[in-house]
Amino acid sequence: MGQEPVCSFCGKSKPQVLQLIAGPDAFICNECVQLCVQIVAVENPDWLEQHRQFLATLPSKSRPDSAPA
Repeated sequence: MGQEPVCSFCGKSKPQVLQLIAGPDAFICNECVQLCVQIVAVENPDWLEQHRQFLATLPSKSRPDSAPA
């Protein structure tokens, strides 16, 4: 049987993270995605507003700011 998938960047397994996203030949965890967003935002400050606008278009269940009341 195959091994449990792990993040190709940090090596964490699915039980260690909130989400593990599969690509064609790799996996990335939510923590590494967040780190990538931070890096891009620091190096390209104008991009951050575009990213926020994109997030606002996602269904509310997917948005981090849509916690139940």
